[in-house]
Amino acid sequence: MKKLLLILILGMISLFSQNEKMIKALEKNIAILDTARNVETSKFLINNFERIADVETGEWIAQYYASVANSAYSMREKDNVLKEKIIDKAEFYINRADSLNPNNSEIYIIKSVIVYARISISPMERYMTMLPLATKYMATATELDPENPRIYLQSGLILLFTPEMMGGGKAKAKPVLLTAQEKFQKFTPASSIHPNWGRQHLAELLEWIDKPE
Repeated sequence: MKKLLLILILGMISLFSQNEKMIKALEKNIAILDTARNVETSKFLINNFERIADVETGEWIAQYYASVANSAYSMREKDNVLKEKIIDKAEFYINRADSLNPNNSEIYIIKSVIVYARISISPMERYMTMLPLATKYMATATELDPENPRIYLQSGLILLFTPEMMGGGKAKAKPVLLTAQEKFQKFTPASSIHPNWGRQHLAELLEWIDKPE
């Protein structure tokens, strides 16, 4: 009995140490996630988050950040063949996160981001067929957590880069982005490693919208 108890205690200590190691590794990279604006930093984050995710295969949050890093970088990649491969990786990690933690608003936002990334490869061919899926993912994210500010950030981004003739543009995007700003002011992440990105990007977008042309 004493031997079994000792094994259980040692197992719990080992698990706690492993989780602490993952948390510290994630915190270090999350700290620069919201300000990654160049290829070098983006690739650095992809490598680090993938390394964590491939070790912590049972932790949804590790899979989530590996997907976020890849999906964010995919929007900067110009080579469509390479871009598709990056999106495939983003989808692989977000599907793994979804299997570990279903019905999560944050995960559905990234699912939508990934679909829009695929559309951007060939808008003329993919827009009409893929748009319903992206819209469905955003609707699910909103249903699961209407207070999530990243829903309105993503929705505002979509409007911002949609041509005015198709219902987009700065004037349409700004109210949605201001709603994101209001939601961010009230938002508190569940922990130091739970999703909290987007504030800096939002501030930059609003500043850009308000600049005189």
